[in-house]
Amino acid sequence: MPIYRTSGKLTGVIEPENVADAQKYLDEPGPVAMAGFLDESLRAVEFLEWRLDGNGRDYTITAVATRELTDAELKDLSSEVQGQNSDGLGEGFEQQDFAWREDDDCGVCDGCENDFACESEGNMISFDWETNDSRFERIV
Repeated sequence: MPIYRTSGKLTGVIEPENVADAQKYLDEPGPVAMAGFLDESLRAVEFLEWRLDGNGRDYTITAVATRELTDAELKDLSSEVQGQNSDGLGEGFEQQDFAWREDDDCGVCDGCENDFACESEGNMISFDWETNDSRFERIV
């Protein structure tokens, strides 16, 4: 079974004591259920999982398919994940207590003058879908 992976960054840094809660939120739908949200043309993907790497900033998304995905399917998968990161899973993620910073500092930039998260979202942390194309690469 082919395994594909992409990675990205959050728009801010989740406090270390909240990373486990953030991962628990991402685990709730389950990787099989998340694959079920994909467009019908991507039914070969049977597992789709978001994992935080523990530093509160970086994440990976792993997809497992029943067969090799075509270039067009990989492009569609990236697009579908972008949609989840911006609207679906991402919108719910940023509304959770663990994704809210009490101060105005996103934890990423110095003074927050130029960071996307600080300018448009204040201190809500979500997936940086605007600068990450979520391009999947086969790893196995």
